[in-house]
Amino acid sequence: MLATWGALPANAQEAVPDSVAATQVSTRSDWAWRPVIAVNGIRVDYIFYAANGRADNGVVLKVSNETDQPMRYRFTLILRNPEQEYEEEVSGVVQAGTLVTGDQEGLYFAPFGPDGSVGEIGLRGYAFEPVE
Repeated sequence: MLATWGALPANAQEAVPDSVAATQVSTRSDWAWRPVIAVNGIRVDYIFYAANGRADNGVVLKVSNETDQPMRYRFTLILRNPEQEYEEEVSGVVQAGTLVTGDQEGLYFAPFGPDGSVGEIGLRGYAFEPVE
């Protein structure tokens, strides 16, 4: 059947494209962080860290506590690329209603050096529990 241009038949409906309203995003917000896991008010997110002109040679984690009590977190971080795998035990405390992130909190990782990239991120053996 050959398509023709022109008026639509009487019983046809014109296709309406899907659209999403554009909203302004502040760079100070969490828009760039990607989720890893959210359990019982604790969230772990990541962002690639650019160094040496690359956007994926390091990873920064952010642990957020949306509860009303201090929480202890513990997990094994797994970073992979096609040639290598890296694992590290990560633990700490995040106060109620706050977050921790970055190198000073032990949440920055660049295991494959300036020329390696991270292709996969995962957690194993995670535990999130109130601080007694």
